[in-house]
Amino acid sequence: IERVCLTLLSQRIQEDAISGQEELPEGAVEAFYEENASQFEQPETRDVRVILNKDEAQVDEARAVLEKDDSAKSWEQVAKEFSTDQASKNAGGLRQGVIAGQSDPAVDEEVFSAPEGELVGPFETEEGFYLIQVDSITEAQTTPLEKASEQITQQLTSAQQQAAAQDFENDFVDKWSSRTVCAPDYIIERCGNAPEPPRPEGAPPVQSSRPAAPGVAGSVTPGLATGGLA
Repeated sequence: IERVCLTLLSQRIQEDAISGQEELPEGAVEAFYEENASQFEQPETRDVRVILNKDEAQVDEARAVLEKDDSAKSWEQVAKEFSTDQASKNAGGLRQGVIAGQSDPAVDEEVFSAPEGELVGPFETEEGFYLIQVDSITEAQTTPLEKASEQITQQLTSAQQQAAAQDFENDFVDKWSSRTVCAPDYIIERCGNAPEPPRPEGAPPVQSSRPAAPGVAGSVTPGLATGGLA
């Protein structure tokens, strides 16, 4: 029962500590969106079919077959027979969601300059000779502020509440640590009569008289909530 009471009291104190933190400063959401624009940008992606082989003649032969029939079924047969690319040879040569910068620069250059549906290659890279065909293109997109605002509001509100709870906890520990005198055999770091921990030479002075209670940021330690230091 005492443990339940301590938990409930701790929760109540935490609720009081973060009360009034639901309102964000005016313009905070817009400012966050502008300062973190890259978080809301989705780069262009391409689904690409590839044949890779160190033998250029093998890639030439694959191209000859695909020039007659470049259907998905034909790609499945050709990739299994001619491609050495383990990631795609059993999937019709298909690499999905390719983003610029993820591959060999020579491959990137061809993939992101190739027209959709056109066979390109063979061209040589460090891995071998490639034949590619862009299967589909998803254009780059940016999530507009009106769609991102709810997510941003939740994120900022949560951060604001955690900061308020942590400030309360730090103040609480500092206040009651300084007022708590422990018996010699029971001194811990939160006792007011505990010796200051040693600091490296040249280190800046400690700002807080005692360290914050351990645990998840934004939580209130049950023992502290009931004056457990006294």
